[in-house]
Amino acid sequence: MGLFENNVIRVVLGLAVGLAVIIYFNPPVTVCTAQIGVYSEAVKSLIKPFSKTLANCKEHPEPGGCVAFFDVLNKIEVRFNEVGRQCQSELAKDAMTRSWISISMELYTLLAWGAKPPPSYLYRNGWLELTQVVEFCRLRHHLETIYGKEAWNGFVSGILPDLPGSAELASSQNEAWNRSLLSDPCNYPM
Repeated sequence: MGLFENNVIRVVLGLAVGLAVIIYFNPPVTVCTAQIGVYSEAVKSLIKPFSKTLANCKEHPEPGGCVAFFDVLNKIEVRFNEVGRQCQSELAKDAMTRSWISISMELYTLLAWGAKPPPSYLYRNGWLELTQVVEFCRLRHHLETIYGKEAWNGFVSGILPDLPGSAELASSQNEAWNRSLLSDPCNYPM
């Protein structure tokens, strides 16, 4: 009698192959995949308000024009923080996450800078309040945690030359750095 002629062995082998196919096409849900799934759904519902308030803030770059943007950004960050620290590194592949972090950091930098360079490093925060500077620092922390220090360095080298009037500063990029929000030490409790 051959090995595959026994019905019990056929059934066990069929179940094993079936289970392997199910696991391959539908991997088990981990804590991280569940948290990231909830986060992604929540952020998708906030993208439209984010874009709308971002455009309004760019159009009216003063405290009153950006309140709604700060509120929506805060809601997105709350959702982001619901993803455990051990799972946040898995968001590196998520383009939506990188986008809202980078766009928000760019806007904070431009708002603090203004239409012309601040007169000195003492005015690097522009009209931003401390809570908004801390939010910028949290975004910086997220960028560095998820994408690495090189992502922060790339962001800085990309935005510094684009700041209005930064090219005209006598001491070049170092002076632009010192006068920008980017130079904030970000040593606030988070």
